[in-house]
Amino acid sequence: KIITSYLAEILIAGFSNLCDEVIAPSSKIKNCLMSQGVKKPIYVLPTGVNLRIFKKSSKMKGTLKRKLKIQPKTKIILYVGRMGKEKNVEFLIRAFEEILKKTETPLSLFLVGGGPHLNNLRQLAKNLNISQFINFTDQVSYKEIVHFYQMADIFVFSSLTDTQGIVILEAISCGLPIVALNDDAFAKFVIENNNGFLIEKKSPKIFGERVLEILENPKLYKKFSINSLKIAGQFSEEKQAEKLVAIYKKMIERKNFKD
Repeated sequence: KIITSYLAEILIAGFSNLCDEVIAPSSKIKNCLMSQGVKKPIYVLPTGVNLRIFKKSSKMKGTLKRKLKIQPKTKIILYVGRMGKEKNVEFLIRAFEEILKKTETPLSLFLVGGGPHLNNLRQLAKNLNISQFINFTDQVSYKEIVHFYQMADIFVFSSLTDTQGIVILEAISCGLPIVALNDDAFAKFVIENNNGFLIEKKSPKIFGERVLEILENPKLYKKFSINSLKIAGQFSEEKQAEKLVAIYKKMIERKNFKD
């Protein structure tokens, strides 16, 4: 593993320095490339989201709740992603346990996705005696995932290994407030106290308190939801494509000028 990692860094830096420009999906990856010795200009350009598909829908919210036999007043806390150990989903389950201790609001945690760590997560929920409040969906098709975003009330994320957190962009496109562990991977998508909270301390208790602060404060919830939609509008597929074209044009002009 040590040799593979070392060789990967050498190859990445070597190839990148043969290019004219380098595009990174987040500031986190840009900093990583620079630390590995990449000298060429690096542009941060996250993947765009299809806003015609990922959008807020009150109608779908009610439809899916009825289909899954969830009470209308139940608040849905959502995570979407691979159920791998590196995703730190155990943290979300422990944070949810803290949430349940402090509120009488009917809640359900949806963990959407499959992966090798799924059975361990189910066992943890069982050990904590909160299985009845958690829905594990296993693998869900890409077409269906949007409906879970539209049903949810808030999106939570605790991974610190993602390159750009595309699921967060999808979530804010559906108008969801975000509570996540702070990470440069999605610094452009979540703005502290604007459309969510970024937690510095890796404490399930603090994380849970922030989730409840949003869910039990209608004015704050509305503010975060509106701002999520505004931020998502800056990262549509069309706008990201325009930014990519601008990078190419700038590079071509510079090369022609040098020639």
